[in-house]
Amino acid sequence: MNASDRGHETILIADDDDGVRFISKRILMDAGYRVLEARNGQEAVDLVSTNTGQVDGVMLDIAMPLMDGIEARDRISEIAPGMPILFVSALMDRVIHQTHLVEGVNFVRKPYSRQGLLSVLRANLDCTSRFMSRELFAPCGQ
Repeated sequence: MNASDRGHETILIADDDDGVRFISKRILMDAGYRVLEARNGQEAVDLVSTNTGQVDGVMLDIAMPLMDGIEARDRISEIAPGMPILFVSALMDRVIHQTHLVEGVNFVRKPYSRQGLLSVLRANLDCTSRFMSRELFAPCGQ
């Protein structure tokens, strides 16, 4: 792992697959991140809402029960504008294209490698922070 990929932020992982959440949590915790977990989009929205100012970024699976990742992103953006959101999914290219996701910027395809996840997450967190502080003129990935 590159030292630049290490983190200290709190990341919310929302995925309906227990195994994916477990592995993702281990990867992030081993890299220094704190982790909250949600089993679906609604739980993710609720956790961001009840932990205002304590969640630094969100990893969302696109296909989840109760509320999918796209709707969860929209609701989270209302609660916490500028929240860094990274999508993870094994969905087909057509779905990725329709949702305007950019692999390696705001999207990581499952199955992902440890290094792949950490580097894209770190870049997403850093880029969003720079945009929100007005160092960048356009949101990341645009």
